[in-house]
Amino acid sequence: MKILKVVFENLASLVGKHEIDFVNEFGTEGIFAIVGDTGTGKTTILDAICLALYGQTPRLKMNKGQDGTENEIMSRRTGNCLADVIFETNNGEQFFCHWEQQRARKRADGNFQPVKHTISERIAEQQWREITTKTRETVAVIIEKTGMSFENFTRSILLAQNEFAKLLESSPAERANILEQITGTDIYSKISVKVFERSKEIKNDVDKLNDKLKNVEILDDEKIAVIKTEITNLQKKADEYKKKVIVISEGLKYREECEKANNEKAKLEPELQKLEQNLLIVRKAESDTLTTYNELVKIRDGELETINKVRKIDNEITGIKKDLANAEKRCNEIANNKTSVEKSIIGLKKNLSNLLGDEPFDTLKRNHETTQSDINTLAAGKELSVWRNEKETAVESKRLWESILAAFRKREELLLKKTDCEKNINEVQTKLSNAIEVLKQLKRDKEVKDNIVAQIQKRRDGYLAIASLEEHRKQLADGIACPCCGSTEHPFAKGNVPSVGSLDEELKDAKKEKKIVDDNYNSINLEISKFESEHKQSNKNLSGLNEQIANENQKIEAAPQIITNVDSVHAALAASETALKQIDDMIVKIETLQKREGVQNKQITSVQKFQTEIELNTKQLNQLELDLCEHENERMNYTNQLQVVQNERIQLFGDKKLNEYERKLQTDVESALKEHNAKKEEKNYMENNYKQVMQQLD
Repeated sequence: MKILKVVFENLASLVGKHEIDFVNEFGTEGIFAIVGDTGTGKTTILDAICLALYGQTPRLKMNKGQDGTENEIMSRRTGNCLADVIFETNNGEQFFCHWEQQRARKRADGNFQPVKHTISERIAEQQWREITTKTRETVAVIIEKTGMSFENFTRSILLAQNEFAKLLESSPAERANILEQITGTDIYSKISVKVFERSKEIKNDVDKLNDKLKNVEILDDEKIAVIKTEITNLQKKADEYKKKVIVISEGLKYREECEKANNEKAKLEPELQKLEQNLLIVRKAESDTLTTYNELVKIRDGELETINKVRKIDNEITGIKKDLANAEKRCNEIANNKTSVEKSIIGLKKNLSNLLGDEPFDTLKRNHETTQSDINTLAAGKELSVWRNEKETAVESKRLWESILAAFRKREELLLKKTDCEKNINEVQTKLSNAIEVLKQLKRDKEVKDNIVAQIQKRRDGYLAIASLEEHRKQLADGIACPCCGSTEHPFAKGNVPSVGSLDEELKDAKKEKKIVDDNYNSINLEISKFESEHKQSNKNLSGLNEQIANENQKIEAAPQIITNVDSVHAALAASETALKQIDDMIVKIETLQKREGVQNKQITSVQKFQTEIELNTKQLNQLELDLCEHENERMNYTNQLQVVQNERIQLFGDKKLNEYERKLQTDVESALKEHNAKKEEKNYMENNYKQVMQQLD
């Protein structure tokens, strides 16, 4: 099949309607690649093709009812989806498949409605004839037109992601069926079946002819000549019998005439005489055939003893031939084994020569003994494991002195840091004390400035209160008590209200000075907090340095000997390094000698193995030669026995085939008996006729 066009809408991640026209958009191109990033909807295009054809996909689930509990085909937040495919079959027919599913009222939250799946065939350029609108029938029609079920289609034409293994894991029969449907080569399978059936018929005919041919006995020229002579004689006798039959037939005809014409009785007597003569001839022929039969039976019975002797000889010849064949087979096996062993000995000697080279085996053994002596001398009676343990001890000693030296150096560094830290603590403490004194002075200045600002602010507030009573002051008169304070004198009633302008300037300056004092106070406070934090951290650092110095002192005190200064540590470290190097050199020399000893051991073992194998193969070769000589003698004995028995058979029976000769004797006897019985029946028949004629004459 060939996909011509694909149309789909709202499938998986591809929302909206999409159309791919493989004919008009891509022309005659036959191969298409679907490329894109992960999740862009490449596989959804293949799902659309599968959905339009079979109403299902190999990777996405669809709900079977209308409860909407399971559906991965329709795009989310959509109310419908569809898939259309136009495809062409191998015979040129074009079909249009339509698959569609909707939600209720095409709402995104509606229930799923039943699926619509139809198929139509093209009857004209733009005309389609609907074949069926039933889902099951649609799938059945597609399977019929494409020749592929959904399983075959998804295993071969459209392989879903990670599903290619299913085609490979199918059984050979299933895979062959799928590939035939894809490539259209099923016609060759049918031709193959027809060819096989025709070949089987011809083979059966040939087998029947061969069976018949087996029953045909091929005769030599002498036997053919004898048979031809017998056929000629029998043909002559047959001609004579035919003449006699004719005579008898005439006699019978004559008897019938006698019965019809009773009045011509006298005329029948000559015929009766003729009948008597024929009867005498038949009786003589019957007697002759009986004589022939008896003679052939006598000949056959006389040959039975010879036949039994020959059969016994033939059986003996068969047994001797079988024994001779077994003896020859055994001789060949022994000869082959002998050749194999000889080749094996040559190979072993060659390997031994390659292994030893120009060095004799005794020299190799002496070198091996020398190597062992060198090892014992060098190791001073100690095993290599002991030297390695001593090396480990020396390594540990070296590491210990290195750690002590590092502890010395570390302690010096820590002591310097401790001095710096103590100096820093003293400096910070001095700064902190000075800052505290400055802070106390600033605190006093701050209190003074706060009081000045408060007083100015109070005076200003009073002036503002006086100014706010201007309307009330206008109503005051001298001598009349003030409703507010009760005074009868009113100094501010005549416009002598003090101004707040000068107080504002004074308040502003006072606040500015107060801010300067406050800023300095806060700054000193921050410095004090900083100094306190730094002092605390320095004390903490000093405490940590003291702990580290104590740890390094413990490491130094753990030395295996009393340490007075760093020079003594250097000296002890140098001594441990020298001892380690000596032990290491000793181990290297011992290992080198042991490797040499291992190689020599391997060579000696290999040489001894080759020598043992050569010795065993040589013994086996000698035994095989004895066995071969014995079986050759046995074969000669069987050959001589066969020659003697074959000569005896030739003298007794020649080169004739026993079964054929026996069958010929039996055939001759049966033929003679058959001929005798025929003549006897003929005689009885003529005697009955003669009696009937005589009765009529009487």
